[in-house]
Amino acid sequence: MLVASVALLIAYAWPEQGAGWNASAHFALVRSLADGTAKIDPYREETGDVGWYRGHYYTAKAPGLALYSLPLWLVLERIPQIGDARDRALWALNFWACVIPAIILFLLVRAVGDRLAPGTGLISAIALGLGTMVLPFSTMYFSHIPAAAASFAAFAFLVRERDGPFRPRTVLAAGLLAGVAVVFEYPSALIGLMLAGYVLRLPPRLARGATYAVGAVSGVLPVIVYQWLEYGSPLHTPYDDVVAVPGTTGHDVVGPNGKGILGVTAPRFSDAISLLIGDDRGLLILSPLVAAGVVGLVLLLRAGRRAESLTCLAIGAAMLVYNAGYTPVFGGIWGGGSPGPRLLLTSLPFVMLGAGVVFRRAPLAVLALLVASTAIYAAATVTYPRIGEEGTGPWTWWEYVRSSTFIDTLTVEFGGPGGWVSVFPFVLAISTVIVTGVWASRQRISRSDVAVAAATVAAWVVLILAAPSLVASAGG
Repeated sequence: MLVASVALLIAYAWPEQGAGWNASAHFALVRSLADGTAKIDPYREETGDVGWYRGHYYTAKAPGLALYSLPLWLVLERIPQIGDARDRALWALNFWACVIPAIILFLLVRAVGDRLAPGTGLISAIALGLGTMVLPFSTMYFSHIPAAAASFAAFAFLVRERDGPFRPRTVLAAGLLAGVAVVFEYPSALIGLMLAGYVLRLPPRLARGATYAVGAVSGVLPVIVYQWLEYGSPLHTPYDDVVAVPGTTGHDVVGPNGKGILGVTAPRFSDAISLLIGDDRGLLILSPLVAAGVVGLVLLLRAGRRAESLTCLAIGAAMLVYNAGYTPVFGGIWGGGSPGPRLLLTSLPFVMLGAGVVFRRAPLAVLALLVASTAIYAAATVTYPRIGEEGTGPWTWWEYVRSSTFIDTLTVEFGGPGGWVSVFPFVLAISTVIVTGVWASRQRISRSDVAVAAATVAAWVVLILAAPSLVASAGG
């Protein structure tokens, strides 16, 4: 376990991602807060994710990532080698705000997985950490990883508490973490609601529900206070004044973040299908391992862990429905340039809990999907993860790999060469994680396992080939 954790830490920390709109928006807010204001006027040209309110520019993002990063930045900005070097500064902030929470998430998934089905936690954690969008997003300064870590930590507390007598402090802590997740990512409120249902399944329902609610409200307080201080209303969000068309004045068209509430309208079935298998970036196209997670949750349900499996499945379904109704100003359902539907990332720790359960029954099939998913996301991570209209999915990433076109890594930062040499430590680290997990599990491989693995991979290939027709028939 220690070897896998350290190797995963190295893998997440080795790339040095450049900044797009999203990371730049968060970084602008960090620096502005360090100056004593949330107005990002001096940094407006660095990002398009901005809002215009009463004559000033603001970051069109939830404030959680910036608030969490602020204490570290107050130290880093005094170090010229970091404070005056944008990429180094972003790497350091990402290590604090994304890499460390990602490792904590890895450890939590392992612990909860073993509690629900002993011996399955490590594989589930590795499947999440390498075979899903968690891998590239742990290297980018986005708010999804800390939001996912906080939400899943809340679930971890509740699962542990559920196996014993009612413990108010534990339920309170779970509610607090669920609320904190919202400060990072507003849609995490949906996960908090699903967890509330999990809380209320056991008596004393009133006491448990009230305790959880108090914790959740306390956790959300930072964003309420932030919005009250900056906008004069606790309900006025940074997304209410998005600059949709910059124009010559810098804010020609200003309004809510798309249609509906915070860009969310009625869900569309065609978009749900696209999120799963469309645009060469569909969740199941890039990460077929997610299907194993869903199957594993069904097996957990049949094994007696009904409340936990239903909660995890409900969270996955709720986030998919939400994303299928997302109609923002920029980026569509994919949330802009992204290695997959990034708005679903916060639900993945819950869904992937089942991967280890399937591994016990079909180890070679899960291993094949793990290697395939990891290869795709590893290629994305070290080339250009924020893929968008300029190219789609693994085909573009493989072209970058073939031409040895990689982003900077710590190898380059330390004065070493670029190319394959620069990404070798990253590849070695993720390989170590996989080998460690498989060795620790030590499942026997039978002839039937080989047949199941071959059929599973074949089914994935068929899905890839059939995806365009399926999306078209769904109206996507």
